[in-house]
Amino acid sequence: MRSLDLEFLEDLKAGKNLLAFSGGVDSSALYFLLKSYGIPFDVAIVDYGIRRQSALEVSYARNLCFMDNKQCFVKEAQKIQGNFENEARKVRYAFFESLIKAQGYTHLILAHQLNDVLEWFLMQFCKGTSLERMQMPPKSQRSIWDLAKAKTIDYWLVRPLWKINRMQILQYLNTNQLFYFEDFSNFDTHFMRNYFRQNFTDKLIEKFTSGIAFSLELLQENSKAQSKSEIVNVESLGKCCVLEGKDYQNVLEELDFVCKMCGVLLSRVQKLELKEILKLEYFSRAFKHKIAIEKAGEKLFVCSYCPKVVIPKRVREQYRSLGIPPKFRIFLFQAKILGAEQKILDIIFHLRSKDDGIGERGELGKKLMLSFLGTLLTMDKQPKAMYLLNRAVLLATIDSEGVEALKHLEEKGVAIYSCQTCLGHFDVLDKLKVGSVGNMQNTLNALLSEDSIITI
Repeated sequence: MRSLDLEFLEDLKAGKNLLAFSGGVDSSALYFLLKSYGIPFDVAIVDYGIRRQSALEVSYARNLCFMDNKQCFVKEAQKIQGNFENEARKVRYAFFESLIKAQGYTHLILAHQLNDVLEWFLMQFCKGTSLERMQMPPKSQRSIWDLAKAKTIDYWLVRPLWKINRMQILQYLNTNQLFYFEDFSNFDTHFMRNYFRQNFTDKLIEKFTSGIAFSLELLQENSKAQSKSEIVNVESLGKCCVLEGKDYQNVLEELDFVCKMCGVLLSRVQKLELKEILKLEYFSRAFKHKIAIEKAGEKLFVCSYCPKVVIPKRVREQYRSLGIPPKFRIFLFQAKILGAEQKILDIIFHLRSKDDGIGERGELGKKLMLSFLGTLLTMDKQPKAMYLLNRAVLLATIDSEGVEALKHLEEKGVAIYSCQTCLGHFDVLDKLKVGSVGNMQNTLNALLSEDSIITI
């Protein structure tokens, strides 16, 4: 069988993979290509119920998986109101991520090809955004919150066809006599992507394939990581994120990306509004009654918009004392009911400078910290407990001088706790040499108590 070259084969061979399938040109070709390369994968397909042939596409997927001994997961979506493309995308990814959590998939494979990458670039360029946001990354890491297991699950989103154009894919299918469906809604220019496809993308690819592919690859190589923000997805509630808001010029791009991940595409007018209000010390805005964006000091709080609920006074005061703005408090309280509050508090509480004096950099900070611990050992009065947060957990793990000082404090009756999320982030959870593992609930309870507590 004549083949095409796929990207990320080594990653996929070592992973547990889920293919987003539609039965159309691209996903059908990708199915057979993955199979020919010996890549293990299962299939997920969504039936939106708006086209007569959608039932046939689902049947096709099921038959392929039956013949090849693969799992086929089908989602029958409810009727979508409003912006179909945007809402369908949310339904699709919610389905995929539910499977990733339930089945433990490490890679979600998408069938976007070169035409799609250029199409996205042109659409975003015309809407008005940064160069980074115009790109469709061939490989990116995503995180979702698993409520049942109370932990974050990471997975990779990969596009193995991203360097191959549509004509090459069609030629592959026709040469090898492989069946596929043609989605006639792709010819409806009422959809923005189809307008760009028919008027610009396909014509440009036809004449300038190699140059376009080369340019897009250079942009990917030179681009920054798409997002360093941790977006928490709370099942049945929505998503949230907390950002540093010091540099309002750069954070606008990050906000744009976070909003998109939360299912909201900001208009050019809304981006211009954000650009102005980001200069303020404090603001609270809800956009389209779908997403709330607030600034408090040097932090930006983003969350799915939630209607007002009554928060008990004690909890409300606790949130207020932590500098959490009103709309985010509502989201956090509902996350508390669902058991996801701690994960979000971890992010808020640990959002500090990465260079805080412990580890590879900041020798002065390390000297000051060790001097602090040494001086504390000589004092008559000792704290009841010490909580190590962020890079300070390295004092209790890989820093021999820090471990020694903390052991002496422990002998004096000081309880030492290292943040579990921080230990996991720095990959030293199994290297703890003094004290025990703590969590954000312990830390907050201690800080709100009247006991003598030190946090580092």
